[in-house]
Amino acid sequence: MIASTILQYEVRRRWNRFMSDYAKKFTVADADSILTEATQFCIKNSLVLYEVREDLALDLEPLVVRDHVMTAKPLTGKVQVDLPEHLKILRILAKANSTKCNDERSLIVRKIQHQKLSESLRSPFLKPSFEWEETIGILNTHKNLDVYVDGFGISEVMIDYIKKHPDITTASLAEDGQYEAADGKIINTDSGLYLDSTDQMRTICDVAALIGMRDLGDTTDYQTQLNKIMFSQNLFIGGEQK
Repeated sequence: MIASTILQYEVRRRWNRFMSDYAKKFTVADADSILTEATQFCIKNSLVLYEVREDLALDLEPLVVRDHVMTAKPLTGKVQVDLPEHLKILRILAKANSTKCNDERSLIVRKIQHQKLSESLRSPFLKPSFEWEETIGILNTHKNLDVYVDGFGISEVMIDYIKKHPDITTASLAEDGQYEAADGKIINTDSGLYLDSTDQMRTICDVAALIGMRDLGDTTDYQTQLNKIMFSQNLFIGGEQK
């Protein structure tokens, strides 16, 4: 983990590079909020390229949660599980029991789009199969997952996923060692960057510096400069920051 005090120092150094009194315009709470926004933006861009960039997969490893088990709720023709808060699901397995014999197996769950469900359930090659140790699943929302059954039951579903990065907080630099966040929560601890990559840290601080300038009304070439930063790290995926 990279300490939040280092992030504060780095982003303020960048602001002062633009103009000598820029950093003074931001409180500790302001800078933490901006660093959190920049972190989420950079991770979002990394996720798009996660499966084709081994270096990004390694960078995001501190956010990966493996073998998270959820109890399945039986419904007609399927089971449903409640998902933890996540950014991306990497793998899904289901603990299945055959209704025809006393056998238990681990089934691979393939995610499909809802519009492909009817076709997949009819297809002899795509439909749930205890014998072939595969079934299909659909994300109804970001909060729950349906996994389909056919001649077998499912008691548990296990996933690997990438969790949301916690907010960056640096209470130790605030007056009295705490501050009130925008949502009213009292922040009294430090929480830094979970990613250990110094390249990622530099990119996040570069983006944060740009976001700070934007928030002060300096939007000159904002999107162009943002794209330039992301392109330099091979993270540019097009479009505008939301």
